[in-house]
Amino acid sequence: MPNYFMQTSQTIASLDLGSNSFHLLIADIEHNSFRPVYSNGWRTQLGLSLDSERLTAAAIERGLKCLKELRLILDKYHVTTVMAVGTAALRNAKNSEDFICPAEVILGSSIKIISGIDEAQLIYSGVTHLMPVDDRLVIDIGGASTELIQRQQGRPPQPYSLAIGCLSHCQEFYRQPDIDVGKFDRSIVAARTKIKRVKPLFTTRQQAVVGCSGVIDAVQNVLANNHWGTIITFDGLKQARQHATANFQHIDDVNYKGLKEDRRHLYLSGLAIIIALFEELEIASIEHVSAALKEGIIARFIEQQSAGRSE
Repeated sequence: MPNYFMQTSQTIASLDLGSNSFHLLIADIEHNSFRPVYSNGWRTQLGLSLDSERLTAAAIERGLKCLKELRLILDKYHVTTVMAVGTAALRNAKNSEDFICPAEVILGSSIKIISGIDEAQLIYSGVTHLMPVDDRLVIDIGGASTELIQRQQGRPPQPYSLAIGCLSHCQEFYRQPDIDVGKFDRSIVAARTKIKRVKPLFTTRQQAVVGCSGVIDAVQNVLANNHWGTIITFDGLKQARQHATANFQHIDDVNYKGLKEDRRHLYLSGLAIIIALFEELEIASIEHVSAALKEGIIARFIEQQSAGRSE
């Protein structure tokens, strides 16, 4: 496959083929920076029912149907370079080629399956392109993995990827869609168990953390719309937990002002993971920013283009 990070083009696109959603960013490259001209996401749930370590036929069909729609958008914007990456669902599926082969034909471009570590580094590049983060921890909760990365005392950022995400956690605890306090608390304990192993790697005690995923945005919106805080804090999360377990009996019942329809079923699993992160890493607060993997792909492209010109 070609190393498409070294290609040049005036208008380029990055495509994040995530486990829960596909995210597309089209941008014009101008003087070592980029100007977004189109950005959108589609829920495809490629990683749904991946516990058998195989993509289902239905998931592959949903993904390919989405890519056909995306191809029309790429043509509309006259995109000539598409940088597509696959994350946890495609990393973990034994039959990922069943999706990748026809997907590459539709896109007219190769798809690169990236490691969790590379995913974390790209996410960090996307966030730091938007804003300075200094020594703050950056967290992205995806559909089937959670990436954490932090720069400490001037050393290079330290990335880590955990095998837990809002879609996979939802499948683990809400196949039977009833809601009760015991089940919700067990889902927090399970998430804490996975997070515990990376606790020594990060300095987060009483620290403000940067969050950059759809589920973090969704939880922050719910907290804000219910006057539980404009950013995510542990006090706000406790109120959210109490309200959800007291007022909803079934996962289909979950509904809040500001919570998008395609996030309702994943809200509780995402809330549990965020609570576990707060408890295990002793986080003070999380604030959502609107940059992540797709921005990082383009930021890396620009960095490598600049390095190539300077050689």
